[in-house]
Amino acid sequence: MSPRSRTALLLASITVASVHGCATIPGQNPSAISIWLAPAPGAAGEGSFLSGQDLAHFEIGETITIDTVTFRPSPARPSYSVMAHRFAVVTTFQGARYHPETIRALGQDTVALASVAGAIAREANDRGVHSIVLDFQGLAQSDLGGLIATVRALKDSSRTQMPGVIGVVVPPGDTVAYPTRPIAAIARTIVVRLYGEHRPGTSPGALASPEWINRQLGLRAVDAGVNRLMAELPSFGYRWEKDGSARAVSFADATRLVTAEGNTFRRDQPTGFLTATGRDGWTIWIPDAQTVEKMIRVVQRAGISSVLLSGMEGADPELWTRLPAIKR
Repeated sequence: MSPRSRTALLLASITVASVHGCATIPGQNPSAISIWLAPAPGAAGEGSFLSGQDLAHFEIGETITIDTVTFRPSPARPSYSVMAHRFAVVTTFQGARYHPETIRALGQDTVALASVAGAIAREANDRGVHSIVLDFQGLAQSDLGGLIATVRALKDSSRTQMPGVIGVVVPPGDTVAYPTRPIAAIARTIVVRLYGEHRPGTSPGALASPEWINRQLGLRAVDAGVNRLMAELPSFGYRWEKDGSARAVSFADATRLVTAEGNTFRRDQPTGFLTATGRDGWTIWIPDAQTVEKMIRVVQRAGISSVLLSGMEGADPELWTRLPAIKR
């Protein structure tokens, strides 16, 4: 083999190792994992999923919304439990969608940004949260400067009051508007949103297959390493209508709908998701507790030690039984 061929082979091997950098050694036992629970973006009845549950095993999330008009954070709500370990998801999601224009405006006004960052830090401190996760979706490549400025301002404002995790949610696959290295340079944790393989705008299917999850984690691990990643997984599903439109649906609502039609779910073996089709042509794909456990095991084997479960309102009740055992 010529020197040039050997060099090419070496480079190819390095590339493959990087892309699959999330893989663990065969036979290695998955490490213990921390589990964070949060409502879905814009969820009504936020926090109601916690009623009567033992919260000692989890990090519990609440939402702080940046108002699109006033730029002020949403007011505090009563604490769910004085003993719960709480974090806050700071988001621009309001009125059924994200508002990237809020981040654009703040990125251009340092005085307003400093004021907003200080208000959010005080709000988080008043709520007793120890960490914040920033969920600013819908940005374009040209918005990176505004995103970085906003993250930096929130990080600086919260440092003395709340020295916990500062995480930034990145959408699956988008390394153009949300490039890994610049974000990792200012955020302690990159939260990889791991649902969207099938979503509104695509054909019906599982929200996240094992192969897709590994691919998305590998995409970020190349530049940040697995120790800097958190995996955000869904505990909700989608209902696609005959016309192709789709919307989020909880496990509870999906179960009621399928039962009312005298129908039953079938399990898609490759992904573990449950699916059913109605007489009117709708199709549901939804995770139950077994599906969620399967997804968690996938990210554990990839070397990820933290999982954020999104959309716990109306999730499979069996999750509360399985999750404490899963995290050990």
